[in-house]
Amino acid sequence: MIDHGHIIYDGNLKNIRKLPGLCKQVSVEFVSTAPLDELSSRFTEGVKFTQESERSVVVDYDPTKISTVDLVKNVLTGYEIADLKITEPDIEEIVMKIYREGVSV
Repeated sequence: MIDHGHIIYDGNLKNIRKLPGLCKQVSVEFVSTAPLDELSSRFTEGVKFTQESERSVVVDYDPTKISTVDLVKNVLTGYEIADLKITEPDIEEIVMKIYREGVSV
């Protein structure tokens, strides 16, 4: 990627999703009321919980601080889950972030 004649990213599309500072998202729907406070207390940094409805939360997390597997295992422990969806940032969002903030490696 070039911005005003300067290379701001020189890599392949596969690696662009692994750049630092890009968050992933997990949407979790619980069978009963979402335990937002309990879940929030399990994580110290790199994880943010937002309540979407009485039974669902969205988790934004930094995969350089916690792996998707560890996050999902921790969220699933002790709770009945009705649905779970993992979302990666769209390539358009990533490109916009690179143009706005640059790349820190």
